[in-house]
Amino acid sequence: MSDQASGSFVTPVYRTSRAAAAALPGGGATGGPINSGGVGICLSGGGSRAMGAGIGQLQALEQLTSGSASLLSQVLAMSTVSGGGWVGIPFTYLPSTFSDDAFLGSYTDPGDLTEAIIDASPDGWIGGQVSSAFSIPDLATKAVYLSTQGVPSSMLWQTLMGLHFLQPYGLFPIASDFQPNTLFSFDRTVLESQVTGPNPTLADVPAYLVAQVSGQTRPYLLGVASMFVGLSSDDKVKLLVPVQSTPYLTGILPTPDGAIDVNGRAVGGGGIGSFGFNSVYLLSVAGGSASIQQFRQWSLMDIMGTSSAAFAAKLEEQLADWSRSPERFAAALRLHKDSAAESLARAGRAASEVAATLEAIATAVETGGFDAIKGQLGGAAVLSGLIPKYTYWSPGTPPPGGVPALQEFADGGSLDNSGVTSMLFYPDVSKIIAFVNTENAVTQDANGYIVVDQSIPPLFGFQPYNDKVSPPYAPASQAPAHDLTRLSQVFPSEDFQPLLDGLWNSIGGNESMAPIFTQSLTTVENGWFGIPAGRTVTLLWVYLGMSQTWRSQITDWRVKLKLDEELASQDFPHYGTLRTQRSPAQINLLSNLTAWTVLQNEAAFTALFS
Repeated sequence: MSDQASGSFVTPVYRTSRAAAAALPGGGATGGPINSGGVGICLSGGGSRAMGAGIGQLQALEQLTSGSASLLSQVLAMSTVSGGGWVGIPFTYLPSTFSDDAFLGSYTDPGDLTEAIIDASPDGWIGGQVSSAFSIPDLATKAVYLSTQGVPSSMLWQTLMGLHFLQPYGLFPIASDFQPNTLFSFDRTVLESQVTGPNPTLADVPAYLVAQVSGQTRPYLLGVASMFVGLSSDDKVKLLVPVQSTPYLTGILPTPDGAIDVNGRAVGGGGIGSFGFNSVYLLSVAGGSASIQQFRQWSLMDIMGTSSAAFAAKLEEQLADWSRSPERFAAALRLHKDSAAESLARAGRAASEVAATLEAIATAVETGGFDAIKGQLGGAAVLSGLIPKYTYWSPGTPPPGGVPALQEFADGGSLDNSGVTSMLFYPDVSKIIAFVNTENAVTQDANGYIVVDQSIPPLFGFQPYNDKVSPPYAPASQAPAHDLTRLSQVFPSEDFQPLLDGLWNSIGGNESMAPIFTQSLTTVENGWFGIPAGRTVTLLWVYLGMSQTWRSQITDWRVKLKLDEELASQDFPHYGTLRTQRSPAQINLLSNLTAWTVLQNEAAFTALFS
């Protein structure tokens, strides 16, 4: 790691208030360019399924036009949660050496699909990053190897995200210790005025800037994660607060009432320059800035890892399962070591060295027990503590001094998997396209109640569907104090049933089309997310679902046979979130369906941009 990544630096401080959100960063508040249509898009969480669906949705938005420009080029902002960030974050920062067509792949009409097309995984295609060595056991095996290379447990998941989704695009240079020594910003002007100008020693740190594509302005990225907090009134109640990472700033932008961090201090009130996040506050300086102490800069890898941190917990569960016996642990490493070696070879490590290291671990634990490998796994008998941890301080109530205790960060989808609440924070956004790429289809129960994904009811003040109570959508206000659904209402409760009816009616009763519905909604006040009452937004809900009309247009019998196998055995397109590895055919079919769905509803999309 370069010495220039460590030291004292000056970061801009962006303070906000709960009563009125600041203008969108990159827009009026900071002087950067801004698309005028006021449209934001939300790529929901959902692992590889959400990533695959997002590929097709971005393809279609690039293909559709309003005026003389693509719809995607006119989108103001894009929130990404968990798996949605696996496509959205590298797309935002895609280097000029990769084209959008190479990254996303090109849309093909379903009637022209062939077996060769759906099985293809060309170089540079983001879908290919989940088709090899990306199962939970494969990732756990690579985590064991990375630990032998000195990667701390609380950075293992983030490092895996960097290796799979950033390194193939030159966005994560591999250091000997696999730790990031990079930062990111908006453009060259912002980088020089807010990062390297005040901090000349950062000029040599690789800096990634938002992609500059001819005829297109990338949507302003809102990478969504969350952070564990207590309540000042009862610190035994553990909740989550929203964290946003953008090309300008990172932080907890609202001021959630009563929320305190592990150091007992209030959280929220704004963000700091993204490069300066994960730092120790020293003192306030002139011009709305602060002096900080930092070991390294906040990186794209950190965004991706915190936003999808639910999988870090699953990785830890997998390792704990293997640890039931030394023999079980050794067998698992041997089973997955070759795929791990092949994967890490693509990142520049010698496959033979990776395989040999994992074999040595397997042999040591098999013959000497878990104590025999403590020295190689950072002093731990079996890896634990994989939940991402960072330092945090509030711009609203900066600490008096000292090094604060580390905070645990959580998946953005654990608080709001839709990304809608983060988008609503910005008054510049008046129209939202919510891509709900869910594991659950829109269905109807035996009593006629319409069932939707658990991320949607809390936005209207209801708990998720529960067939054990009547009515099955109970008020969120009746949930226990620790239940996060209590926090999430941003729309009136009376608008929930029209949404249910609209989604159900749009599928034609027989899956002829995927669910899609447009609503005009007025916000209710939500201090936890910093959203005032009385803002009117148009919200286009695009809910992942099967379309038999799309299937009927596929003419190649081999493609249709593969699709029908997926429908029968894998519940296509609602793949399970925790089945992280997906074949090229699965991702290609999924992205083709979602792109086709957007293109078939062209009028609903272009209406938002007129």
